[in-house]
Amino acid sequence: FSAVEDWGGKFKVTDEQVRRNDVSYLDQQTTQLANTIVRKLDTRAYAAVKAAVTGDNIVVESTGWDDLVFVGPEADLTPSADRPTAHLSGAQMAADLQELGVTHDLLVVHPTQAHELRTAYGDGLDAMLKSAGVGLFSNPRVEEGIAWAVASGQVGTVGFETPLTVEVYDDRSTRSKWVQAYAVPALAVDKPYAAKKIVLG
Repeated sequence: FSAVEDWGGKFKVTDEQVRRNDVSYLDQQTTQLANTIVRKLDTRAYAAVKAAVTGDNIVVESTGWDDLVFVGPEADLTPSADRPTAHLSGAQMAADLQELGVTHDLLVVHPTQAHELRTAYGDGLDAMLKSAGVGLFSNPRVEEGIAWAVASGQVGTVGFETPLTVEVYDDRSTRSKWVQAYAVPALAVDKPYAAKKIVLG
């Protein structure tokens, strides 16, 4: 496990906002606070995965997904070996050669790569993903030009020394209340072979 950290944040709600029933302000601040905690957790989890996934768990491809062509003259079509399906198959082949019983069922990419896939496959994207046996998840914490084939829920563990906790306390000096939320998580990547890093050329 990594060292535990206290992640959280807070926002102020004035007595006047409470009297005026300013629900939109509370909703906005709550959403921002939740997003802050999730972003911190995502960032640290991704850093832990990157540090743990090395060697045979990295698959380097010579092409990217920014210029995929599936319709048109045969000479212009993207060769089979340069298609995302081939890259996913290469990642699964690496897992099969390790003989550890891993099936990669989720493709995790930067939003740019998700856009490239949607643009290239159009309404056929779901069929492609189904044929490859994977779901698609995009996250801006992933670098552009990197894709991850992972076995869902198997790469590591997130434990909480303190679960998500929300507290409200008075600040009479400013006639307001503070809403504070925090959690104390710890991360462990105990099965790095359950993830394959695909480096796109």
